[in-house]
Amino acid sequence: MTSTAPPSCAPNWGTCPWPWNRPAPTSPTTPPPPPATTCACSPGIPRPCTGEHRTLARIWRVTFDRITAREPFAVDLLLTLAWYAPDTIPMSLINELADPPTINAALGILAAYTMITIDPGSAAISIHRLVQAVARTPDPTDTHRRPDMIDQARDRATTTLTAAFPATWDDPATWPVWRTLAPHTEALADHTEPGTGTTETAALLNRIAMFLDDQGLPGRAIPLHEQALTDRERILGPDHPDTLGSRNNLASAHQDAGDLTRAIALYEQTLTDCVRVLGEAHPTTVAVRENLAAAVAAQRG
Repeated sequence: MTSTAPPSCAPNWGTCPWPWNRPAPTSPTTPPPPPATTCACSPGIPRPCTGEHRTLARIWRVTFDRITAREPFAVDLLLTLAWYAPDTIPMSLINELADPPTINAALGILAAYTMITIDPGSAAISIHRLVQAVARTPDPTDTHRRPDMIDQARDRATTTLTAAFPATWDDPATWPVWRTLAPHTEALADHTEPGTGTTETAALLNRIAMFLDDQGLPGRAIPLHEQALTDRERILGPDHPDTLGSRNNLASAHQDAGDLTRAIALYEQTLTDCVRVLGEAHPTTVAVRENLAAAVAAQRG
């Protein structure tokens, strides 16, 4: 096939699924590829290209129809992968989603349509950011991306991440697992719209934030603690023990980051609430009081 110049959008978005100069793979059971001169980028994502943009929504929908016809779970898997970081997604985040034959079939189909790439050595998965953006964008008119399906995919990603983490980070032998999964948890947090997190999401963010803070990375921990605290306040209320624990953990992260003024203010607020809600002798109250004393002592030098 003679190469022609790529469409105007290609240089701005990098390598899209179904590159402009290469058709999608075909086989006796695979339908014809989408037009070779049209990028399969996401509808609804700002882009300078206008000529091809009108056809993109139709192309995505037709492609998802074709994938679903071959293996319905493949679309569910793609929607779940959209909530993780785009690179180095470990198989531990996929293995529990379905039985091995179904997973293998789904991965093969997604790879054939260049929706994902699979590293032959590690079996880790990578997915184009534009594919992820489309798969996270709800569309009530699209049977593959209804709002309820997007919410279910995020919940699957949260549950799978929660199950993949070790029970504790006390054993240094588990640290590589925590470090591998941390970027995917941070991506999940970044992609979760404010006010839509769940108690399970908050618990997951709280755990990984505590690990990051323990690893000397309070800058990465603080945004996760803030998001977990916001969700717990909204869902559980400001006086729930989990909410009080999140506020204490956020104060600790600020203390470790060297912001003692902010840490002390949070500790004082949390201690007041703990005494009122839990009592003077409750373990959480005692821990917050000790943390406050340590922060005050550090501020005084």
